[in-house]
Amino acid sequence: MKALSAAKFALLATALLVAAGCSMRRFALENYGWLSTRLAVSYLDLDGAQKETFKATLPKISEKIRERHLPDTIAILQSMADATDPIPALERLEVRFRLAVADGCHDFAPLLASLEPSQIEHLRGKLAERDEKYDPAANGGVAALRKRQSGESREMATKWLGSLTSQQVELLDGSALERDDEGHWERDYLAYRADAQGAFLKLIVAARGNPSLFEQQCRLFGENQDPFLNDASRQMRMRMRDRRNALTSALFASIQPDQRSHFRLQIAGLVNDLAFWSEQIVNQ
Repeated sequence: MKALSAAKFALLATALLVAAGCSMRRFALENYGWLSTRLAVSYLDLDGAQKETFKATLPKISEKIRERHLPDTIAILQSMADATDPIPALERLEVRFRLAVADGCHDFAPLLASLEPSQIEHLRGKLAERDEKYDPAANGGVAALRKRQSGESREMATKWLGSLTSQQVELLDGSALERDDEGHWERDYLAYRADAQGAFLKLIVAARGNPSLFEQQCRLFGENQDPFLNDASRQMRMRMRDRRNALTSALFASIQPDQRSHFRLQIAGLVNDLAFWSEQIVNQ
């Protein structure tokens, strides 16, 4: 999970679309502006004027995403419906996401550069709250955390593939439960999150009152976090990518014909919902 940036508030609907079921997707689409504003206010503790600035900026970045990034995003998703190797498509989606974040850096720069020190500390606290989800100490220990994550992985895979085979369940359980040691993965992941979040918060502090500087640094951070991170965090990012790619490739290699049909339907539903979101942006 990458560090939260204000540019990503404008991408809230996209994140919910990928992660949620159909009913939640439609709810997110129909309430996109309200959900995004609520999230921004919660994380940034925006005052009245700043909230209005966010609400005025959101349609602008939404339209940019619709025009510049949505067509390619839809094409990539459609290519995945029959893909045997999904990794190239996932990498293309990541590139598209980074480009969208860069646009967000431009549009939200005045707002982020206007944050007061107390608001930055509020954001720091909200990010720390998010970290609790990944902290064994806050989740009953390493075994309990991994068991929960295994269940979440099964649930997500079932949404996209339908009923899972025993081999696929073993793959998902192994990813969550059989890691390299007793809690070192979780420790390293939390350290990476703290490093990435701290780096982004430093950008906000350094650019207070200077939107141009924030936009420049935010774009660099969105394009490639590595120069902002320490060696251990860069290594963890590589480990996370390699683990994700290995698991995803193994799952796709094991897809059964009925699961492929289910997956195609899920992709088609996602594409239709993105088209619905596009229409909402045009008609707002």
